[in-house]
Amino acid sequence: KIINISGDASAYHIYFDEGKEEKKNKFSKGDKVSKVKIIIDSDTGIESYAGLFQYCYCIEKINFVKINKNKRFFDMSGMFKGCKSLIDLNISKLETDNVNSMNFMLDGCSSLQELDISNFKTDNVINMNYMFSECTKLKKIKLNFKTDNVQSMNSLFFKCSSLESLPDLSNWNTKNVKTMEHMFHDCSSLKSLPDISNWNTKNV
Repeated sequence: KIINISGDASAYHIYFDEGKEEKKNKFSKGDKVSKVKIIIDSDTGIESYAGLFQYCYCIEKINFVKINKNKRFFDMSGMFKGCKSLIDLNISKLETDNVNSMNFMLDGCSSLQELDISNFKTDNVINMNYMFSECTKLKKIKLNFKTDNVQSMNSLFFKCSSLESLPDLSNWNTKNVKTMEHMFHDCSSLKSLPDISNWNTKNV
C-alpha cells in the first residue's frame, strides 16, 4: 500500500501516533502502509513533528518530496522512532533552521542502512540524545552538524553496531555540552574514530 499525504496541517496531522497499540502500523482502520510520500503545499504553522511516524512498524519508505517553509517548526523528537522496517528515508527537503530538539529522532530504525542528512541545519539544536540510537544496520551516514548550542549528546550513536565510519567531527563545538554518556557505545564495526581531541568537555 502506498499513500500520498498532501495538503495543510489538517490533512496530515491525523496521522500522529496516539500511543495505542491497535493504531500502530496504520493510517486508517485496517489500512497498513508500506510507503508514504509527503507533499505539504501550504504553510502549515505546525510547530512540532515530534512522534509523527513513531512506532509505524510497517513503513518501508518515507519520501518528503515537497515541504513549504515553516519558520515555526521547532521539534523533531521521536519523529521516526521505532520505524523498524524503514529502509529508505528521504528527508532532504526538510528545513531544520529553527529546530531545537532532535531527541530520539531515528531511535530504533533498525533496518536503515544509509542516511544522508548533510543538508540539516542544526545551529539551534539543543538536544540530540539518542538521535541515531539502535540503528543497528546503519553503515553510512552523511551529516554536517553545527553543535554550538547543543547541551546533550547522550547515546547519540548508541548501538550503531554496523557503522563502519563517521564523518569528520573535529569541528564540532562542544563547549555547551553537559552530557555525552554512551555516545559511541557498542559501535562495534567502527575501525577508528574521527579526531575529537579538540572537543571542549569542560562542562561535561
